[in-house]
Amino acid sequence: MLLTGIVAQSHGLKVAGLICSILSQAGKKVSMVDLRDLAALDPSQVKGYTDELERSGVSVALLKIRPEDVDEKLLKGLRLEIILYADKADNPEKSQGHEDPRRRLLAALDEKGTVIVNVDDAELIKVLEGMQYHTVTYGFNSKASITASSIGDEIISEGFLCCLQRKVSARNGTVVEPQEYRIPVKLDGMDPYCFLAATAFSVVNGIDLNSVFKIM
Repeated sequence: MLLTGIVAQSHGLKVAGLICSILSQAGKKVSMVDLRDLAALDPSQVKGYTDELERSGVSVALLKIRPEDVDEKLLKGLRLEIILYADKADNPEKSQGHEDPRRRLLAALDEKGTVIVNVDDAELIKVLEGMQYHTVTYGFNSKASITASSIGDEIISEGFLCCLQRKVSARNGTVVEPQEYRIPVKLDGMDPYCFLAATAFSVVNGIDLNSVFKIM
């Protein structure tokens, strides 16, 4: 079972919902869990809970995490294979002299895990500077692995069109070549970063969005 941490203050639920919709279309059984719901468990119980999800046939568990909820006790019971930072947030509140919780969360990431990060969030990029994990980026500039092709009226009416700008090595060993994806979901006021984050997650997991949505 793939255990993913979706880290966000405001967009976590929306991004998790988009990912769940995409994975369901791809035939995956998905579970969404809030880290706060596991707060009363000790590390062995957290492991037992995730094992039970796997036994029930869940192939992907999405763990919604608010940075302020990260603590060492919970991290000991988790082994995340992907951490997706879903917000383009302002500087997080933190006590002087304490490490930013968004970086501290990396302690729960598998050594071969993947970090998906918003490259437009300069503060977050600074927080994660020097990490050695496989990284895939999304955002609205040329440095992003995944960006929007357009967010004009045509795209809003027909779906969200985004672009993989460079090769990405997926978790299943395949190399995904640069291409465009059209996600047939209207923006309807949703922050386009949510769509880019969900697309990045799909690409990292080798999901061909164009095949999933039967788009030529």
